[in-house]
Amino acid sequence: MDKTLIVKTGATGDVVRTTPLLHVIEGEIHWLTQQYNKAILPTDCRNLTKIFSIENDKDAVQREFYSKIISLEEEDSICSIITSLRFNSITGVFIKDGLVQYTADASRLFDMSLISKLGKRKADEMKFVNTLSYQDMIFEMIGKKFSGQKYWIKQQRYIKKKIGNKIGIETRAGQRWKGKIWLGYEQLAGLLTKRGYEIMFFREKQSLNEYIEDINSCDYIITGDTLAMHIAIALNLPTLAIFTCTSPNEIYGYNILEKITSPKLKESFYKTTPVADSISAIKVDDVFEKCLSMLSI
Repeated sequence: MDKTLIVKTGATGDVVRTTPLLHVIEGEIHWLTQQYNKAILPTDCRNLTKIFSIENDKDAVQREFYSKIISLEEEDSICSIITSLRFNSITGVFIKDGLVQYTADASRLFDMSLISKLGKRKADEMKFVNTLSYQDMIFEMIGKKFSGQKYWIKQQRYIKKKIGNKIGIETRAGQRWKGKIWLGYEQLAGLLTKRGYEIMFFREKQSLNEYIEDINSCDYIITGDTLAMHIAIALNLPTLAIFTCTSPNEIYGYNILEKITSPKLKESFYKTTPVADSISAIKVDDVFEKCLSMLSI
């Protein structure tokens, strides 16, 4: 039987948006990730038989033999581990002659990445005009066509059946992406409260499961391009996402995601430090009107 290893270890949101692959890979699947991401990967996918962590399971994964490795991480340390594994074929990132490289079938994705063989300037230009979703590109890597296969996470048992009036707002972003933080959430919450909506601002939790339960307790989600957005999509919650510096086109909306993109996106595109003009270009009144449109569905 074929055995495939998916390597996606980084940000939890990126792990979530990689899970549609679980719908189309035949044979046994293993996944190499970081320890904290084990809490998000599904236990009800029969093909996904082992989940390894970079921190604790290096020896265990090195004992395996894989028909194929799907390598989606760019870090030298992770690529070194991947290159040391036993496998028949690999698609994605690997190390050769001491250099991080990527296979030709993964060019659509990694030509627009930090390790692009075309250079960062060209990579960013290509990424800005790209119209394909992340799922389109990772499916193409393995010779498949993405046709709306959904996220598959452990907590999907929490999917709601009844819609109320509770709105969850995620004002935060990861340490690397301070430019994702829009400054109008408090004012927006005030406007929505006056319309009779209950507002919940998400806070740090002891565990990922608790954070997911908070999101699932809401009926609508407002956020930036964050983990909250991906979890809400996985839970089938109507979501409004604000894009200030990252690509809205790479995010597939599954007919439940509305997007607001900064008119100044080009000036801030994939810059990790905040660009004030890009953030302030998104007006509270415009977001409020978009919210009302979403909430009326």
